[in-house]
Amino acid sequence: MSDVVVSPAAINDYSAGRVVGKTTPTYLVSLEDGKKVKLFISTKFDETNNYGKFVGFYSNATEEKIVANYNEIVASTDKASFIEISFPWDKVISVRSLLYKQK
Repeated sequence: MSDVVVSPAAINDYSAGRVVGKTTPTYLVSLEDGKKVKLFISTKFDETNNYGKFVGFYSNATEEKIVANYNEIVASTDKASFIEISFPWDKVISVRSLLYKQK
């Protein structure tokens, strides 16, 4: 039995219209800062019993704007602005996944 040569044009392209790339998990962390709430956009999240460790940056945008445009916000932020920081759980109000979209 001989091998059959398959040309690339004969292979169905099932990925048409899809963007190939790495999806970075992104989280919106709401933090207690006295009487106000600070928002931290995180691209890496690790948890322990006493604290959450995040890599990301603080944002002054509203929560609604961050949820709607987080891809553009992360892409346009200078990589030098990203920091690794740990927050004790009693200061963390919520951690929201920005990738999840309810259908």
